[in-house]
Amino acid sequence: MGKRDDEIKQAIDAGIAAFNLRGEEEIENVDRVAGSIGKTTVGALRVNPDVDPKTHNTPRPARRKRSSVLISNGPSAFSSDTVR
Repeated sequence: MGKRDDEIKQAIDAGIAAFNLRGEEEIENVDRVAGSIGKTTVGALRVNPDVDPKTHNTPRPARRKRSSVLISNGPSAFSSDTVR
């Protein structure tokens, strides 16, 4: 579950240093909320290199359920249309 608009606004108003962003959709949402109140934000994004570490037998989660951006999608996540 992502951050709600009211949580984002409250964090911005409180002067949070940076958001931990869980993917492209959350980048867009935080940017939208910040823009609506005339602010900008800083975010940290986990990029998943999609490399199997082969360290144990635990199955890897399905791509669509991961809370990250696949490295192959990284450039689109940081396009000038998405991030200001």
